[in-house]
Amino acid sequence: MTHPASLDIGVRTMVTPEIAHQVLWQYSRSTPGLGHPPADHFTASLMSLISHASTEHRRLLARAYPGYVIAANLIEHTPTGVDVLRDIASVGPRA
Repeated sequence: MTHPASLDIGVRTMVTPEIAHQVLWQYSRSTPGLGHPPADHFTASLMSLISHASTEHRRLLARAYPGYVIAANLIEHTPTGVDVLRDIASVGPRA
């Protein structure tokens, strides 16, 4: 597991505890038991769009929503992504 102190400062700056909670909830359908509250309708739709976007479209979405794209990339493409987002989520109040 990646220790929170070892996370790149850019990740911690862009992925807020609120974003981490929302992304964990969005992906809980494929990872049962994460137990985080749902995002609002817009955010849930945004996360669905990001998860289905091509690499090029994801890059464009990252211009407007960098934290969400970073969090989606963590959870989709790294073996410790869920743990990293849980670490970030534990820093602040639940969304």
